[in-house]
Amino acid sequence: MDKSEWTRVNDHTLEVTVQDNGPRDLDEASGQIRTGIAPTANTLGGYDESSGNASGGGGGSAGTLLLMLLALLALAGAQRRGRALARGRGASIK
Repeated sequence: MDKSEWTRVNDHTLEVTVQDNGPRDLDEASGQIRTGIAPTANTLGGYDESSGNASGGGGGSAGTLLLMLLALLALAGAQRRGRALARGRGASIK
C-alpha cells in the first residue's frame, strides 16, 4: 500500500483512505466501498511488551500444552458421562 493511502494516527492506529471505485474498492457499485486490509507486522514503532501486545517468546508452546490438557480432560469427562448413561439404561460396560 502506498504511503499516500494511509496516515499514522498513533502507535496503535492507522487511518486508511479508500476511494469509491478505486483500486482497493472491492465493490463495483457506485457509492459503496468494500475493502479488506490485513496488517501483518507492527513496523510503526511503539511496541511495548508490557502492554500485552507481545507474545513474549515461548508462550505459544505453553498455550499448546494447555489446549492439549483441556482436550484430554474434556475427552475423559465425556467418557465418564457415557459410562454413567449406559449404567442408567441397564447396559453393561467392559
